[in-house]
Amino acid sequence: MVIPFSSFTTRQMHASGHALRGFTPGSDSALHPLFREENGDPDGVISHLSDKHDYLAHLVHDLAYIIKSNDFDHFLDSLQPLHHAMNRHNKHEEKVFLNLAKPSILMRREEIIARLKTVEDKQPRRVWDF
Repeated sequence: MVIPFSSFTTRQMHASGHALRGFTPGSDSALHPLFREENGDPDGVISHLSDKHDYLAHLVHDLAYIIKSNDFDHFLDSLQPLHHAMNRHNKHEEKVFLNLAKPSILMRREEIIARLKTVEDKQPRRVWDF
């Protein structure tokens, strides 16, 4: 996705920052423990997913710095790696969870929904400075 620099305004850049404030991976506190309860953590795959969330948070902080400093010249340079990393991570995480899914997980559907809802309602674990 290539977006011409001239198409971004200060308002759009700051709107991007506002949207990022809500970024908090719910899978860390809702889904990862559930899959650990059911499967353990074979080959450390679930821990690896959590580490990737930390990397994504680092990219979000980089983008936040760009937005706060109104650095138009580096906005897309910061946004594109975040976008790419999030898409790649989401696909990978989905594969991991599908591979670890057992029929017993499906029986806990309501619990999963409740856990995700609880995460939505709580203050985010990560504190953003923007």
